[in-house]
Amino acid sequence: MRLINTKTLQLTEFMGDVPPYAILSHTWEDQEITFHDLTRLTHADLSTKKPHGFAKVVITCRLAAERDKLDWAWVDTCCIDKSSSSELTEAINSMFSWYSKSTICYVYLSDFHPHPTALSDHSPSLSTNKTDDPVLTHLSQCKWFSRGWTLQELIAPQQITFLTSSWHPLGTKLSLSTHLSSITKISQPILLYTQSLSSISVAQRLSWASSRKTTRPEDTAYSLLGLFSVHMPLLYGEGGTRAFIRLQEEIIKETNDLSLFAWKIPPSLAEQPDTSRYWGVLSPTPAYFASSHDIELWGDPMHNSECVWTSRGLKITPVAGGGLSFGARPTYLLNLQCHRKDKIGHLWILLEQHGCDVYVRVEAHLIREDRGIFTHRSRVIYIKKIVTEGNDKSLRESHKYAVDFTSVIATMKTVNMGLYLDDKILDHEGYWDHQRSLWLMQGGRNGRSILRFGPRAVTGSGNLEVWVGCDVY
Repeated sequence: MRLINTKTLQLTEFMGDVPPYAILSHTWEDQEITFHDLTRLTHADLSTKKPHGFAKVVITCRLAAERDKLDWAWVDTCCIDKSSSSELTEAINSMFSWYSKSTICYVYLSDFHPHPTALSDHSPSLSTNKTDDPVLTHLSQCKWFSRGWTLQELIAPQQITFLTSSWHPLGTKLSLSTHLSSITKISQPILLYTQSLSSISVAQRLSWASSRKTTRPEDTAYSLLGLFSVHMPLLYGEGGTRAFIRLQEEIIKETNDLSLFAWKIPPSLAEQPDTSRYWGVLSPTPAYFASSHDIELWGDPMHNSECVWTSRGLKITPVAGGGLSFGARPTYLLNLQCHRKDKIGHLWILLEQHGCDVYVRVEAHLIREDRGIFTHRSRVIYIKKIVTEGNDKSLRESHKYAVDFTSVIATMKTVNMGLYLDDKILDHEGYWDHQRSLWLMQGGRNGRSILRFGPRAVTGSGNLEVWVGCDVY
């Protein structure tokens, strides 16, 4: 970690024990001081060529030295050599830790311009949590609350002092906690370090980022690494969607918190004629978690169904209470083992079967809430991770050669015969779509279906069985 000496403004790199330091959180603007600026230019040149950026560094160091008696400070613009991809990757993966270990974090609000008489250095008007304070209303409009990187910079540090555009103290994380919670929808216990971040559902944590923006699309995902204690390589150029998909892949490697799948698309998007019916289990953007701010876990996710990434998609091995249930035809329901705050209904997403134990998400604008649903299928299933344009076409044609047994089942019912699905055809059961009475042929023309029927109740027919098969070629 590279720190600035608060007295000399010289950079020093620490490989082992890091001394106490102050850290700056701000929104980037023009004239920011880079690593190469600080190491190659004189202070006189910096104050002339980049006065605003240099002032940030100087004042941060002055505050650290004079107010908090610290010899070291960290400012992201100039303490990271961004020309080194390896150093940038290490820094971004360490950012949450660096902020959490700081002695004090200064949040500089460059667009907070109160009336000169509203604040003073010695008696900031925001020492209370009165939500009707007009100065607090102005606070909520600061762009710092809309940026992606500043989310972790609010949560990670234990001590924060907020500063106005003229560097006057505005309040602390503690004194402003009520209003900070109102602005960000992050609970006060999380802000004040009295509740563990890991106790909050993945969906709720992602909801905090749902309306935040970053300059580079990939940073939408990279700025969230610390919130989930995961690490991953940076691949600028991969795009925001791909980066966010990779983040979710890493999250599910660390936890069985199925609330990761409790996202939904806006109804307006669902109503557009060119919007696909089919979706993967992962969200393409944090924006789809906007309504997940009140989602809580039923218990420890370690007891949830096991989730593993495979080439077929997300493999879910159900435990008691997991697995699939029947929804409105032709859908199935997957229990996400979570609920809305102050409500007792489980949350479920809707799936549709498209092959041997293979499912995709449908009606992605809906999350069903219900407690009176029982699991009907406890088999291992696979859910598509994402649905591409090519996948969409194949999914629309996946039932093209399916065998429809609706009329056969109806006929069997007239003679009190019912469908049996047991170990005699266990190897084939995954092809059976109960909700539509279809035997799926994987979209191909070469296949064989076979169903077994037997008495629905004790009758004079004894152990009579009827096997119905169909070859497709």
